Amino acid sequence: MGIRIPAKFILSGVLSWVIFTIALSYMLSVSTGYSPLCNPFLSGCTSISATGTHYPAAYFYTYGLVAGSAFLSLVWLVIVSWLIKSQKSVASKTLKIYLFFAVTGCFSLAFGEAFLPVEKHTKQIVHVLFTSIFFITNVMTIFYVTNLLCRSDSDDHSELTFEKAKKYPFQVICACLLILMIIFYLIPNSILNDNAIEWNTVLIVILWMASFYNNLDELYLTVCYDTKQ
Repeated sequence: MGIRIPAKFILSGVLSWVIFTIALSYMLSVSTGYSPLCNPFLSGCTSISATGTHYPAAYFYTYGLVAGSAFLSLVWLVIVSWLIKSQKSVASKTLKIYLFFAVTGCFSLAFGEAFLPVEKHTKQIVHVLFTSIFFITNVMTIFYVTNLLCRSDSDDHSELTFEKAKKYPFQVICACLLILMIIFYLIPNSILNDNAIEWNTVLIVILWMASFYNNLDELYLTVCYDTKQ
């Protein structure tokens, strides 16, 4: 026996939960005076993690993002399953390796968020280390999957084509914006500080994942269970 869960429900539910957790934590942090009221995407007045370092925001941030980060691995499973189903020739070992990296990164983020609120220097180091693993692995996988989407329909997928890229404009735009965020991060004294880059990168990753929503009409996640006593 098994339960079929629509992939659209998984995608929208997980991403909505992550967005809600971050937004609620920031509003609580502002209301209690621990974070300034601003547009963090432009001014970078506070980091995302800083909004969850004090109570009561820490309750929602820590537990919400630990669960949300782990469930992001389901989003990757849904996206890769659709990719394999729609373009069977891309079901390669390389894709599975990148999926492993992305899922590992999601659980790494969950582990890193568990070390908030940051009360000790060691906890802060662990938090930064494991959240960095999330960003590196997930951004790399986004670049790889976007590259696959833009490849030709030939068996070897060796050629990038504009026609294929036009079918997935939002994914391509998000990937380009991530490249821009990396450039801003590497340039000293860029127009965006590290906090603003963090906010924008998280938003772009979420939007990139959400852009697959309309492609998941006939895709389901089946949860099997044994009815025998």
